[in-house]
Amino acid sequence: MSESEEAEKKPSAPPKKKRGFVGIIVAIVLAGGSAAAGTLFGPKLLGKKAHAEQPAEEGAEAAPAHERPVNPTVAFQPIVVDLRVRSDEMHHLKVTLTFELADGVSPEEFEKYSPRGREAAILYLRSQNYDTITDPEKFETVTKELSEKVVEALGKRRVRRVMITDFVTQ
Repeated sequence: MSESEEAEKKPSAPPKKKRGFVGIIVAIVLAGGSAAAGTLFGPKLLGKKAHAEQPAEEGAEAAPAHERPVNPTVAFQPIVVDLRVRSDEMHHLKVTLTFELADGVSPEEFEKYSPRGREAAILYLRSQNYDTITDPEKFETVTKELSEKVVEALGKRRVRRVMITDFVTQ
């Protein structure tokens, strides 16, 4: 037989199946859609579930802090204290504290107690040294301790939140 006759007798290569290719495309589209849905709706669904599982504490707000309505605020006059460095060099610190009042507390009632809060803030700040106050790694600890001291002096039932609205060292 000649080569041309042999070529005619050989069966041609079977056409590739397109089913495998289509299946891969469908799987990719489904995986992408699932990932997108999880990204968009996952945090909402998980957030509601986690929030529903947490027992409500007595006196605690149900909504996160950024979603609660803002109560009236009262700001202290700026507090200025001198701080020492180890070399006995003096530096100045200026701090302004603003208080979000607890539910049912009027600014007029809060003003009666504000000298106690100012005194607690001054006593705490004067007990710190310049290196501690200006260390960025210790700032969170300093603000937390300052807030605790001032709230303790004012009374926990009067203050919802303490905010440091001015913090300048020189």
